[in-house]
Amino acid sequence: MKTRSRQQPAESSHDELQRTLASIVEFSDDAIISKTLDGIVTTWNKAAERMFGYTAEEMIGVPISILAPPDKVSEIPQILERIRKGERVEHYETVRLHKDGHPVAISLTVSPLRDQGGRIVGASKIAHDISKAHEESRFRRLLEAAPDAILEVDVQGQIVLINQVAETMFGYSREELLRMNVESLVPAAMRGKHHGHRAAYTAAPQTRPMGVGLELKAQRKDGSLFPIEIRLSPNWTGGVLHVIALVRDISERKESQDRIRAIQERYAAQLFAANQQLEARNEEVEKANRLKSEFLASMSH
Repeated sequence: MKTRSRQQPAESSHDELQRTLASIVEFSDDAIISKTLDGIVTTWNKAAERMFGYTAEEMIGVPISILAPPDKVSEIPQILERIRKGERVEHYETVRLHKDGHPVAISLTVSPLRDQGGRIVGASKIAHDISKAHEESRFRRLLEAAPDAILEVDVQGQIVLINQVAETMFGYSREELLRMNVESLVPAAMRGKHHGHRAAYTAAPQTRPMGVGLELKAQRKDGSLFPIEIRLSPNWTGGVLHVIALVRDISERKESQDRIRAIQERYAAQLFAANQQLEARNEEVEKANRLKSEFLASMSH
């Protein structure tokens, strides 16, 4: 009886540990899957169900390869071969398919499963969904590839997102811009009115150019002004309105237009002068012809 009483706490502690581990697996945000060395699924937690759309009943006893796109199927035997050798595969980024067919970008960590004798009998896989991170990375690449400055501003005018072009265009660092209100980029003489313009846009947000028919300018960190074009778009995030502004520096275009205008004005002035000279010569010719006619008329008398 004493021996049994000494064993009882050990068994209880073991059971408690098992329950704790099972709870961790079941409520993990990552898919935790075990499989045989032939790739047959043996366990499948709730996160795996959320991530891939299949229930445990649908997946247990099924080859894990049904999750792999055709161009990724060969990865599975390669990973399992490494597991057979006792290796651990860490942070392996790849793509698997959801039940509905859409791709899921994941990061895999796969470890050998051993029996009580230490023999490798299967594999334990943790799959972390990195689709959102991939989307954010893709969005950032698109943002930085844009030829115009892009700023996202909240309803108070606080800048919450920028790209590299905005830093270059306005002369501020990213950290400085993200601490600023957008009014700081407006010429000092116009800042008093800009708040009202923002309020009007917030009341009726729509995708449109800003300041149609006006010559808009922005102000750099050094205080210099430059001509711009702006296009505004509303961006609702969690029911909260933000405004995306695409800002284009049109300094070169304005300079070209000014040069063309100067050439046109100079040409027009030259043409006017030439016309004036031509009219004067015509008048002289007409006067000479008139005098000649009068002379010949007087001679005939």
